[in-house]
Amino acid sequence: MSICVIIEISEIDNWPGGVIYWPAKPRGEHRVSIPPVRRPTVVQPSREVAEAEAKRLAGIHPDKRFAIFECAALAHQTEIPTHTTLGGVVVYSRRMPVIVEVDGREDLVPF
Repeated sequence: MSICVIIEISEIDNWPGGVIYWPAKPRGEHRVSIPPVRRPTVVQPSREVAEAEAKRLAGIHPDKRFAIFECAALAHQTEIPTHTTLGGVVVYSRRMPVIVEVDGREDLVPF
């Protein structure tokens, strides 16, 4: 099971402004910020539920397109030992950001 969100993207080419992040992407491309009225408000508990909901929304709004985004990875911090004794006791450590592939691990996503 993996969590998903649905975003209505029918007019994505007309979304105002967009936000250009540094470093800029090649060929003048930029990332676009999702307008507040298009931001998802519900987290779907699985891909199957998200697909059913996207179909339902498309049935109600035939002129709209709905994209399903599935959680593939998470970024979080983990404790990394930096100094240990000869006996293996951790003396010092630091926190470091890591990427973890979700790949069906329900324990990584708390909802």
